Amino acid sequence: MNENNFNQQNDLMPQSGKNNNSFNKKGIWLAVAIIVFGIFGYTVYKYFQPAGDEIGSQDQFVVSHEEALTDFEDEEAATGEEIEVPESARDKFQPVIDSALKAIADNKPSKDEYGDLKEDYLTAASSYMILSEYIKAEEFFKKMIGIWPDDYRANLGLADLYTYMHLYEQAALTLAHVVQKYPEDFRVYLKLADLYVNRSILPVETINQKVLRIYDQGVKKANDTKNIYKSYANFLENNMNDLGKALWAEREYNKLIVEEDSTEINRLESMLIEK
Repeated sequence: MNENNFNQQNDLMPQSGKNNNSFNKKGIWLAVAIIVFGIFGYTVYKYFQPAGDEIGSQDQFVVSHEEALTDFEDEEAATGEEIEVPESARDKFQPVIDSALKAIADNKPSKDEYGDLKEDYLTAASSYMILSEYIKAEEFFKKMIGIWPDDYRANLGLADLYTYMHLYEQAALTLAHVVQKYPEDFRVYLKLADLYVNRSILPVETINQKVLRIYDQGVKKANDTKNIYKSYANFLENNMNDLGKALWAEREYNKLIVEEDSTEINRLESMLIEK
């Protein structure tokens, strides 16, 4: 074999030594560059994301303080004086109120098992609300919250009262506080969804998107979701005209009740077939 042929064949052989070392170094530097840029990109991404414990974080709070202020508008406050209350109701609840007020005045719970005055404050506030004496009801709910600021029943009762009083912004603010403190309770999601559907000043499309978010958060966070799924199914059918997802929610509801009822499932399936 002559020297030229040998050199041509040698050119076709894999190169080792210096060339291989050069290739390996390039590969290492490429891998390092990818890692560095990946870390940099992730850092930038996290920097611009809202912190998980900030008001308005979608994962943390289903409705933020800011949303409650902008999504609703208070009307002229109703005092309840325009509502005619049956005398039978007054006869039933006035003695209950008198007992609670005496306990509060004496600084002694009306029942030994109460331990403190919380139940008497709640009794007075709730009874005044039933009798449509809204100003007095608000006074005692606020007094109760002043002593026990995170009490679930007081805050939820006050939210209901503000809805009756047509103070929808105040109702939303109160519910936003409750859902932050008690995300596991299903009732606050139902009340928030209902408040948005019936009282929000936003465009219908925006309301629907927010209500979807409320229900989605509810089924993820609440510890009793059957009522959420039932209400969700009704909303999806009647407000969104989404029969497929309504059927899904109805099926999820049926998984959680004691005795399954396929009536609604069959109805939705028939509607889907017809559609």
